[in-house]
Amino acid sequence: MPDDKERAFVEARVGVLVGASHAELGRDELFAGWRLFLERLAAAEPVVLLIEDLQWADTGLLDFLQYLLEWSRESRIFILTLARPEFTETRPDWLTGRREVFTLHLSPLADPLLDEMLRGLVPNLPGPLRQRIIERAQGVPLYAVELIRSLVDRDLVVPRDGVYTLLGNVDQLEVPGTVTSLISARLDALPSAERSLIKDLAVLGDTFPASSVAAISTVPVDRIEGLLRTLVAKEIVAVHKDPLSPEQGRYVFVQTLLRDVAHGMLTKRERRSRHLAVARHLQATYPNEGEEVADVIAAHYTDAYHASTIDEQNELRSATVHALARSGRRAGLIGAPDTAEQAFRTAAELSVDEHEQAVLLASAGDMAKQGGRPTDAQNLFEKAARLHGTAGRRRDAARVTCRIGRCQS
Repeated sequence: MPDDKERAFVEARVGVLVGASHAELGRDELFAGWRLFLERLAAAEPVVLLIEDLQWADTGLLDFLQYLLEWSRESRIFILTLARPEFTETRPDWLTGRREVFTLHLSPLADPLLDEMLRGLVPNLPGPLRQRIIERAQGVPLYAVELIRSLVDRDLVVPRDGVYTLLGNVDQLEVPGTVTSLISARLDALPSAERSLIKDLAVLGDTFPASSVAAISTVPVDRIEGLLRTLVAKEIVAVHKDPLSPEQGRYVFVQTLLRDVAHGMLTKRERRSRHLAVARHLQATYPNEGEEVADVIAAHYTDAYHASTIDEQNELRSATVHALARSGRRAGLIGAPDTAEQAFRTAAELSVDEHEQAVLLASAGDMAKQGGRPTDAQNLFEKAARLHGTAGRRRDAARVTCRIGRCQS
């Protein structure tokens, strides 16, 4: 069992990460706190960490996983990560050559196996159509599954006794050439109310509570519950039960790609209004105007800003810059300096106030220094100092110049 001093060490650092404390801690301290927390869990029961879509992970998470492998190799901690092939393009050498790391590459599914899968999904699927699907799928099971779901949408296939049964004649069905075009065709064929709700859900993200749907949707509130049940039946979204969630469950898109395609169907004006609605909903729902989800709020404001006209951008600029700066401060507190630096940089690019730009660039420099990139930090500090100096703010320029000296030491 950990002693009182060690327990206080862990609690202080985890408290920062969950928003219970606002102490400013370095990344090394935060990494150590999380490591000890996981090691203490592993001392009682084996711990499994599952991380999906690793290709979207920021540098902080990747560095922590590497740190955990190096420092906790004697603990019963198993890490399983899933990533698309493009992950190797950005981090080709990540964790290569380590004895405790095993990499599995999934090859395209062989035609006989894909044929077997289709026979299992829809036993009475006509042979010519099944063969056409196999040829177009090129070993991607998702393609075949999405096609079957599109037939479910049209009531040509219905689930019976654990399998799908074909009810209509689909020998002449045109099979789109890619998974993306298949999903687009499937969504286009849905009734307008269902399609409109899916667009709302796509802006909310991969997972979302029902309460958020009602708060931001353009669909009448009295129709949302029934439409959600329909989308569950059509396997567009699923119900994800979570005993730790205040709502005792959330909705989740069955495929991330489906959500991406639905979001791509939005016009700029639709994206702007929906992203603004989500951002304001999160600010009103979470404590302290959404501090613990500051990064999500900033992302919605940024998306709304880029989907706006020039006049609308001028109206949104201040709120977007504020949201990005808040996101940067939050990321810095939880030991993600790379993410924080990018947030401050983006805020500085959008700001039209030179004093604000200088402050944001200096904050970005602090994060670059914390992330171990002194050259980047120096460049950012120099830009901030020049802005202060040009405006005659000598004391501010001198303070930033002192930070340049620390980069060189």
